[in-house]
Amino acid sequence: MNINHMLEIANLALAVGDHQLNANFKGDPFFETALLEIIQKAVQAYRDYTGQPPDPSLIKPENPA
Repeated sequence: MNINHMLEIANLALAVGDHQLNANFKGDPFFETALLEIIQKAVQAYRDYTGQPPDPSLIKPENPA
């Protein structure tokens, strides 16, 4: 995986965490935008690494604990 993709994803994740500590996240468009960017960068990293688009059937909902 390209280190730049990993750093971009990590920076976005840190920004989300930092913003969540300082704000009420419900209804804040920052979170929607940041999470969509993380997903887009992760898809691009996967494509760059494998040469193929991600297989949507591999994405499953998380089981509640």
